Amino acid sequence: MNADHESNGLTPARLRAVLAVSATGSFSEAALRVGTSQSNVSRAVATVESIVGAALFDRSTRSVRLTDIGREFVERAAVVDAELNAALRATRPEHRPPPRLTIASLSSVTEVHLATAMATLVGVVRLQCVEGLQAAVEHAVATGRAAAGLGDLSDVHGDLEVRPLWREEFRLAVPSGHRLARRRRVELGDLATEPLIGFSREAELRTTVDRELAVARQLRTPDYVVDRFRTALSLVAAGRGVMVVPSIVGGAVPRGARLVRLDHPDLSRTIGVVRRADAETPPQLDELIGHLVVAVSATDGVEVIGDEQGAA
Repeated sequence: MNADHESNGLTPARLRAVLAVSATGSFSEAALRVGTSQSNVSRAVATVESIVGAALFDRSTRSVRLTDIGREFVERAAVVDAELNAALRATRPEHRPPPRLTIASLSSVTEVHLATAMATLVGVVRLQCVEGLQAAVEHAVATGRAAAGLGDLSDVHGDLEVRPLWREEFRLAVPSGHRLARRRRVELGDLATEPLIGFSREAELRTTVDRELAVARQLRTPDYVVDRFRTALSLVAAGRGVMVVPSIVGGAVPRGARLVRLDHPDLSRTIGVVRRADAETPPQLDELIGHLVVAVSATDGVEVIGDEQGAA
C-alpha cells in the first residue's frame, strides 16, 4: 500500500472503529457500538495500524489494551472525530442558524415599534439593528453594512431608493402637570417661555423642528440637547422642559409626561425604507416591514401610506 492510498484509508468510519475498541476494550462490543460486524471492526483497525505503521492495541484472549502509540493516536483521533461531528451537525438544515439580517434605523422607530416587529421573527432570522441619526442610517445602507434602513425620506442623499411607509404628525411632549398638558391642542407660539429640549444639530429631526420654530418666531437654542428619545422624554417627565417629537414615540412616553397635539399640520415627516438600487432584497426584510407597519398603524398621529398598507 503506497503512502497516498494509505492516507486516503483514514476514513471517519475506521477512526470511529478504533475509538470504539479503545472505549470498550472489546472488538465485539465495539462492533455493537458502531453498528457493524466484528470482522469489519477488525479490518478497520488493521487498516489503520497499517497506515500508522505500528500496532495500536495489545491483543490477548482476555483483553484488548492500547499500546503507547495507540494511546497517542486515540487522543488525537478523538479530537478529529469531535470536530467532524460538529461540522456535520452545523451543515444539517435542522441545525443551521437562521440567516442574518442587518437593518439601520432611526432611534424613534427602534425604541418602540421596530423592537416589537423584530420579536415576531425570533428563530426565523438573526436580526441586527444599527441605530442612529439619519446620516448614520444612510451611511450604513450606502456602504452595505445594512441591507436596508428606516429613515426620514424628506432629504435622502446619494443614489438610494426610497419606499414610503407612513406619514407621522408631530406632538409636544410636556410634563403631566404642565399648564399645556390640559390643552387639546397647542401652537408653537405657546412655547415662548418654555425651556426647550432638542436633538443635536446633526439630526434631521432638529432641522425639521427648527425650520418650523423659525416660521413661528420661536427658534432658539435648546436648554438641553440629547441624542435619544428616551433621554429626552425622561427630562420632560422630570419637569426640565418640553420637546417637539414625532408621534411615533407615543409608546415610549414615561410616567410623568404626556403628548399634546400641535396645531401645526405642516409639521410632519414621512418614514420609509431606504435601500441601494443594486442590492438584493432579503425575503425576511419584507416580512419584518409588514410586522412593523402593523405595529405602527395603531399609533395616534400616524397614517400608513404606499403599498405597504395593503400588504400589512
